[in-house]
Amino acid sequence: MNIKKIFSREGAGEGVSFRRNAGAPVAKLLILLCALSCFTHFNAARVVIYISAVLFVLMPGTRDKILVHRGSFIILIFTAVSIIVGLIYGNFLGTLCSLSFFAMMVVALVTRSIATKSFYERLLDTVILGGCLATLGAIIERIVNYQVPSYRCTVLYPNPNFFGLGVTLAILICAYKAVNRANKTWIYYVAAIFNAVGILLCGSMSLLPVAALGIVILLTISHRYELLAVFVGVGVLALITVILIPQFLPRINEMGDTTENRITIWSFAIRHIKEAPIFGRGFFAYKHLYNLLSPSDPTIYKASLCHNIIIDSMLCHGIVGTALILSYIVQYTRDIFACRKALTLKNEDYIIIKFIVSVAAAIFCYGMIDTTMIWVQTGMIVLFIGAGLGVEERKLKHIK
Repeated sequence: MNIKKIFSREGAGEGVSFRRNAGAPVAKLLILLCALSCFTHFNAARVVIYISAVLFVLMPGTRDKILVHRGSFIILIFTAVSIIVGLIYGNFLGTLCSLSFFAMMVVALVTRSIATKSFYERLLDTVILGGCLATLGAIIERIVNYQVPSYRCTVLYPNPNFFGLGVTLAILICAYKAVNRANKTWIYYVAAIFNAVGILLCGSMSLLPVAALGIVILLTISHRYELLAVFVGVGVLALITVILIPQFLPRINEMGDTTENRITIWSFAIRHIKEAPIFGRGFFAYKHLYNLLSPSDPTIYKASLCHNIIIDSMLCHGIVGTALILSYIVQYTRDIFACRKALTLKNEDYIIIKFIVSVAAAIFCYGMIDTTMIWVQTGMIVLFIGAGLGVEERKLKHIK
């Protein structure tokens, strides 16, 4: 990871059509700032992403790149529906989150449109750098709170699990760099280990397995069996350590209570899905319902999200909104497979597609027990990773 080159101009051999746009340097700088802001306070991240999205809508060189991808118009429909639903139910936080979602998608769609290989690699380096800085902040935070044995670091995130997912994504990016045989690969191994410390400091018992799952999938579909064997060996040693010393895995003794809490949250959410099954109640519907109903029923478990992406989507967006989200995901997935097939026929590698698939699979599995990817900081990182499809699409276009 060459930190000095992160904010430097792109190499002369790539992205010719994009560099003809006078606003290109501004657009690239804004995208990198959005990536770095994902490891600052969430309000700061929101402001940076909002400003970037507005500028992208206004700038001639980026405005025409927002809706060029198939299925992107669905995002406009979904946003409009979610805003209206939030206003109808008085869920003003949900309305704000609808605007945040739209701003994030604008940034991600522009990134996909302009992504060249070197710029995408620089974008991922920025995320790794942000993860390392956040982990450093967590170490300082833990030292300051040394007198509290069970303290869970949040850094500038609203919840320890949100911070944990941020550094987990940084670890998965480090794995991609290793598989991609980046220059000075040892730096990414060190960065991955350092960010793993951040997971331990946030006290999340599930994120280490999520990181391991993503790495295993990536190494397997990339046919890097030597690295896979080494990683599995390290994983077996870690598993033996956890069996012998259970305290090594954060909050392992709380697993029973955590599972029970999840069931309580899911039961409450499913009950209220039945009350508004068509359109839901807008983003962060669980938090809205908790604020609305907990004064009269203090037994409701306090949470912001449903800790399951399927249940959360149904509660927030109902059948209509969930169908719109799935429609966009299906179209994106079709683009993934079409690009992969075309590159295969040209005997070209598609390592970024493999990376996207491995992250998506790991995040989906994690989404069955938590929903921290539905957040302005972590969600933006996930969208940036997905925007890498644009690199493969550009490569295919150049080949043709």
